[in-house]
Amino acid sequence: MADPTTRIAESILARLPDRGCKRPFVLGIAGAQGCGKSTLARELAERVGCPVLSLDDLYLDGAARTALAADVHPLLRTRGVPGTHDPAAALAVIQSLGEPGITLLPRFDKARDEPGAPEAWQGPADMLILEGWCLGARPQPEIEMTEPVNPLERAQDPEGVWRRWVNAQLARYQPLFDR
Repeated sequence: MADPTTRIAESILARLPDRGCKRPFVLGIAGAQGCGKSTLARELAERVGCPVLSLDDLYLDGAARTALAADVHPLLRTRGVPGTHDPAAALAVIQSLGEPGITLLPRFDKARDEPGAPEAWQGPADMLILEGWCLGARPQPEIEMTEPVNPLERAQDPEGVWRRWVNAQLARYQPLFDR
């Protein structure tokens, strides 16, 4: 009997559209931290022969996050939430993957908490697997932003500055999520 990742990969592969599109088809994998997104993405990529890009690879560098922490809210020093990635870089990668030639895929070195050496991919690619915890997230209406939703917000963001800023940043992600 196949392991769960293999069964899921086979199910997804059976449902993929024809891969002859001009721009790469973007398959998004969303889920909580530690649920197996990266494992599933690697399994699918090996079977299909396509690149993988994680939202984690799009984190801003430490200097940019330090500036956000100083200018907006101290919680933005920590990578993770919308606004601490570069979604425009992902769109540029997708565009480049649709063309012949080499595309440099960003990589993030979590041990150093800084961008790492990019990985080269020879294009064009028919498909890109994009994975991340907040793929597809939409901004909340302002009416839903009035009260802190967890102990962290109650203790460190009681006025909702961080939460509102992060929510507003989701607008920058929509062109990527709509791919």
